Amino acid sequence: MVAASTEAASSVADQAAPAAPVATPPAHLVATALRTIDISQVLAASGTIGSIKVGSIQLGQATIDRLAIRDIATSVHSGKAFFENVRSVIRIEVIVDWWYDVLFSSGNGRDTFTSPLIPLEVGNLLVPSLQDLNFSLPEVTVEDAQAQLTPVANLDLGGARFDDVKVNATKLPADGFDLSGLEVGSLTVSGVGLPATATQSVSVAQFRPDRDVILPGVEVTGVQVPAAQAPRIASAGPVNVFDLQPQIPYPIGGLDLGVFGFSIAVKPFVDLQIGVLTIDDVVLRASIGSLRLEGVTTPVTVRDIALGDVRLQQVTVNQITV
Repeated sequence: MVAASTEAASSVADQAAPAAPVATPPAHLVATALRTIDISQVLAASGTIGSIKVGSIQLGQATIDRLAIRDIATSVHSGKAFFENVRSVIRIEVIVDWWYDVLFSSGNGRDTFTSPLIPLEVGNLLVPSLQDLNFSLPEVTVEDAQAQLTPVANLDLGGARFDDVKVNATKLPADGFDLSGLEVGSLTVSGVGLPATATQSVSVAQFRPDRDVILPGVEVTGVQVPAAQAPRIASAGPVNVFDLQPQIPYPIGGLDLGVFGFSIAVKPFVDLQIGVLTIDDVVLRASIGSLRLEGVTTPVTVRDIALGDVRLQQVTVNQITV
């Protein structure tokens, strides 16, 4: 009776006991986990690039907030000038200023009289020697200008050298990767030293900044324009000059009687038309003190970047964690 009770209790205990967990191999855990490699820092004492070539730099529509050109000096030298089929129209203003002072009354005034138009056929004129013309402008300013910049193609920068390269907090890859067939729970390497590395070539198909490139200010000084020569310059059509006049009227006389008087002056006006203006032996020289561009904004796209024979010296990799 006691033996039967013992067997029954044992059977109930066996049914109530939970099943023992099955051990998962470490390789299986590693294979199903997404891992990243964290590199604390990569140092390179120096490096060289054998060749740097850029296929093209595409520059789009540029906006220039302000263009300032200072100290512009221009000199024009010419031998002789020929005016062909010169015609003119002349009119004359007669200006009379008068006054009076009689007893208790006085006054003054001005009256202007204009002559009829006088046409005059001059014909052809020859100026055997022209004096040099010198022009000077202290500053020319242009606001909110736009320019279409042409692309730069086949740019060859030759070789290059750089020093003290530092790369901090690198994660490979950023979203993790799968490991299979490797039974490693974690791995930490405090430091790796390499005497040198060599890469045959590095290429980038296209590089484009997220935003337009902004140049806050670019200034060029001491711009000298080479002398330009032309044996003959001729106008494409008639040259018209209107209202040629003296600044001050020409006085021609008057009368002063004490109590009354007047003065007379004339002021001619000339409208000139030159059928063809020809200037021989022209030499033009110019210089610019400074040219400054402010607030230049342009989109930039760089295509086909090729780096050849990249070498790093004294490379140190600190704190690799898997």
